[in-house]
Amino acid sequence: MERKTPSVEEFLEGMRMMRREVEETLKKTNQIMKEKFNKKKGNKKEFAVGELVWIDGSQYNDGRPTKKLSFK
Repeated sequence: MERKTPSVEEFLEGMRMMRREVEETLKKTNQIMKEKFNKKKGNKKEFAVGELVWIDGSQYNDGRPTKKLSFK
């Protein structure tokens, strides 16, 4: 005699609907966030092999304690 009361069935159906809505909303939000990130990041320039480029070495660490002690 497996019989559920109508209130339990209604509650479960309501929870399923809420879960579907939340999943859909999360998917939409993730898509919007992805688009905004890609728009902000922009397209990166691609370089060909052998092409001369300028590299900023301010973040480069050669293992020396100070710049004064680095090789010249």
